[in-house]
Amino acid sequence: MRRESSLLSIRNSLDCLLSWKPSAKVVSTFVKPPEALPDILPGFLWRPCASLALTSVLFGLPISVSAAPNLVDSAVQSFRKGQLDDAAFQLERAEQDDPSLLKDEKARRLRLFLSLASGRFDRFDRLAHAGTDDPMLAYLMALRRLNLRDFEGAAKLYPVVLQGQSDADLRRLLSDPARMRSSVPMPFACSDSTEAGWDALLSDVSRIIQLYDESPGPVELAAVSFLWKSRQSGWSGVFAGVPEKDMPSLPPESAPFLSLVFKPDKKKLLRCSAELSRSRPGFRRNSYRILFDLMMRIDDSPSTYRQIAHRYLNEPVADEGSAILAIEALHALRAGLDRLPPLEQAGSSHLSNDDRRAIEERLLMYRLLLQTYERLNRSADAIQLAQVAAVLERYIASPQAFPRKELRDRTGEDLYQREGLVLRLQLADAVEAAQIKRKIAQYDARRSEEHMAVFRRIYSYR
Repeated sequence: MRRESSLLSIRNSLDCLLSWKPSAKVVSTFVKPPEALPDILPGFLWRPCASLALTSVLFGLPISVSAAPNLVDSAVQSFRKGQLDDAAFQLERAEQDDPSLLKDEKARRLRLFLSLASGRFDRFDRLAHAGTDDPMLAYLMALRRLNLRDFEGAAKLYPVVLQGQSDADLRRLLSDPARMRSSVPMPFACSDSTEAGWDALLSDVSRIIQLYDESPGPVELAAVSFLWKSRQSGWSGVFAGVPEKDMPSLPPESAPFLSLVFKPDKKKLLRCSAELSRSRPGFRRNSYRILFDLMMRIDDSPSTYRQIAHRYLNEPVADEGSAILAIEALHALRAGLDRLPPLEQAGSSHLSNDDRRAIEERLLMYRLLLQTYERLNRSADAIQLAQVAAVLERYIASPQAFPRKELRDRTGEDLYQREGLVLRLQLADAVEAAQIKRKIAQYDARRSEEHMAVFRRIYSYR
């Protein structure tokens, strides 16, 4: 009985196929005309039937629009199996048959994951430009933004990842030791034992495929909360105010990272940067950049920028990245100088303790700037800055009047030395100040190798 039923079903499908009469529009897309198909009796009319999608695939005919969503589901299944080419083909076929799928969220999500898994980062960036409401996609997009030093772009994605999770929610999730492990790379690291960054994500295609069906776990959420809320004043960590005895136990390999994320402070940030291995310079620098962005948010004092510059200048210089490290230090030091108060034009014996400390901080930055310019092979900049520093050192070493004329003489020797111009601006009247500002703008326009548009946005200085 079952066999007869199956035969009848097949016969009905064939009858349905043979009795369908296509429109002229559809005929033009046939791979074979009806008369070329085997075993079809002449004189039959074709009529639509329920098995059209099946017969279209069997005979190479166009797929109906109603079948396109099914192809998306099939493409998702192929992706889950690691069959990337097959998934991409099915998705493209579905979108050709139903162009509205170009705006469908499921299809777009698959396109984003396919772009990641196949290494098409340019395509991923274009698709990610529209944003997302999906927590996992938002996390992956944030990793990409951080990799590109787009800290503001990453910050816009953090609330999507968190989905309204409060510090109390995160504390509850993190109370289970078994959930202290993460399957997704962290945004940054404190040691080599913590997998981190965009490059780590891309190193394992099978993990990208696995993430399609996952959501960020408690550790990922805590890391994102740390990145997001550290930018806000008054926040001091997911476990702020919680006694140490009530803190969850931390896995030894990730203790420095988690301790920073749970209860951040500047000392932990500095310790974290010091513990990164020198054996992986690229990995170290990428983590530095995120850590230092946080340091600037937590403590915007001049000393923070000096410490950042010192870290960059003490990185190994044997590889091709030494110049960009010096550029990082250059901009960090300029940002630090910008946050110092103007020179108090009084005799050195009348300086307050704060005034004296500010001049001493300025001199520390000038010394680091000398190293920076020497590394960039800009000896003229280094020489002029050394002369300015010598004037200020003599000024605070013994009682004397403010050396206004001498500082103007030294800063006037090269009116295209940026630090000299900025200092001279403090000593100028209104007319000269306008001229100096124009010269600073000219300097910034001419020095394309300093990548002003990128670094001025990161370090925020005048």
